[in-house]
Order: sequence, then structure tokens, then C-alpha cells
Amino acid sequence: MADKLDFEVKISGTREGKPLTPAALDVDEWIGAMQSARDILYPEGKHTARISVRMEEGSARLILTAEAKDIIPTQALLAELDKSHKLNLLQQKQIDAIHFFQQLANNYQWSFLLGAKKQIEKGLHIDRSTEGQWQTDDPVWVDAELYLTGRITNIGGKTTSNIHLDTDEFNLGSVIINASRKQLAEDEKNRLYKKQQVYVRIKQNAETGAYDPKSAELIEFIDFEETGESPDEYLDRLIREGSKNWEDVEDPEAWLREIRGYEG
Repeated sequence: MADKLDFEVKISGTREGKPLTPAALDVDEWIGAMQSARDILYPEGKHTARISVRMEEGSARLILTAEAKDIIPTQALLAELDKSHKLNLLQQKQIDAIHFFQQLANNYQWSFLLGAKKQIEKGLHIDRSTEGQWQTDDPVWVDAELYLTGRITNIGGKTTSNIHLDTDEFNLGSVIINASRKQLAEDEKNRLYKKQQVYVRIKQNAETGAYDPKSAELIEFIDFEETGESPDEYLDRLIREGSKNWEDVEDPEAWLREIRGYEG
């Protein structure tokens, strides 16, 4: 029987004013944490032995028991990543997993420790302070346009004008959308604390597909329920508007492949 070790994800922080416990996390958060921990250990999706899982107290701790031959090199990789924050050391599924934990850290002010259980303090630390520390090899950012639905929690601003939108879409969480004073001044609706759809321009990483939440800019508020359009008519309008962005591109598919670094 192959030697086994424990790989741990330790989550520290509070929820609703109380210290985190396993029971405080939502089922989707646990599922996301399990999938992300698995992808860090097995980014190619290959593991020959069963991985057992358990949750423990002491903040909220997720423990994956797997083969030592897989956990030992992962521990070394995470220790190096903790020093350099160079995401190019990782495979894509591992990068996505890091982004998952970083997003939770940003949203809830939680901190994470990842690594072999007995060496976890020498593993990878993630909290709100690490958001700006991740490094890639000169990422290519392209302009994208998104329709986001969420709840507006703040609007306006004394020195800068923007909209704060809480959304569950595209892993953006709470996003600050830049808007001109003219756009906000001419808007006659009271949108504060209400569910709202917005059409935004935003930067997208051509390699990972991740969006930069700090780059969001308002194009317009969407109140399609007031236009009298049917769902099909609304969808057709979105397609027509989105197609304008591709008018100067002869072969959109070839252009995307070139941007993302694919060959041929």
C-alpha cells in the first residue's frame, strides 16, 4: 500500500461576527474548496488511488488524504510559490484554484494556508494582501463586454463616480464599476439596493479568461423588462450589438487563437 499524507486547506476568519467553523461555510464553498485542492494536487486530473476527505475544527480545515508521492512535490511547489508568487510555475487548473481561494479571501477577508498538514506553515499563504502580488509573464489583456446582474450597494462618489455591484457572476464578487458623472446624473431611476443588470466594458486575460474587476466601466444600465421586448428579441439585440465589436476582424476565431498563443 502506498504511503499516505494529509494535504490541508486551513481557512481562518469570521462570518457574521463569529470565528469560522466547518459549519459556517456554505456547501458550494466546501465543494469549490475540495475541487480546488484536488486540482492543486492533480492538475492533469490523474490520480491512481482514492482521495479521502474530511473537515476538522480549528477555524475551518479541509483535509485531503492522498499519496505521499503527490503531496511532497506539491508542498515544495507551494513553498516556492509563497516566496515568488509567480503563477507561471503552475498549470492552468492550479492557477484557477489559486484564483478561487484569492476571491474568497477578497470577498470575506478570510486567510488561507495550503500545504502538507505537518508542514502547512511552510506552505502557501493567501489573504487580501496577496491579491496584487501574483505575477505572470506579461499577460495579454483584451477588451471585453459583459452583462452583469447583481445588487447595487453604492452609487455616486465625491471624488470619483462609480457603482458598487454585488454579483455572483464570473467570480467577480463585489465589483466597482467606473461611471461618468454625466451617466449617473442623467439617470432618473433610484437603483440603490435594488437588483440591476448593467452592461460593462472590462479587461479580460486572454490566457486565463479571468476578468480584471478594477477595470470595469459602465456602458449602460439595462432595464430590458421596460422595453417590451420578448426574451428572443432581447437576445437578438444583444447579439447585434456585440457583433459590432468584430466588424474589423476578418476571422474572429483565428484572431482569438493568435491572441491566446495557440499555434496554427
